[in-house]
Amino acid sequence: MLGFNGLAQGIPTNTPPILKRLSIDPDEWLKTMNWINRFCRAVGKLSALKTYAEQVGRQWVHGVGSSQRLFLQ
Repeated sequence: MLGFNGLAQGIPTNTPPILKRLSIDPDEWLKTMNWINRFCRAVGKLSALKTYAEQVGRQWVHGVGSSQRLFLQ
């Protein structure tokens, strides 16, 4: 959608909801946001958590199960 001066105005109505575009389960998103300890040091898809663990010299990080439930992989 273009407004005056040809600038974009708002999000088109046919754009899917943000959680769907990010492949995030809405129910798990709410649970994650309500319980601060589901992820301890990092939040992300499993592959990103594995990369993070390697970068910080750890074998694993807290939140792998939560990641698998949250991100529709």
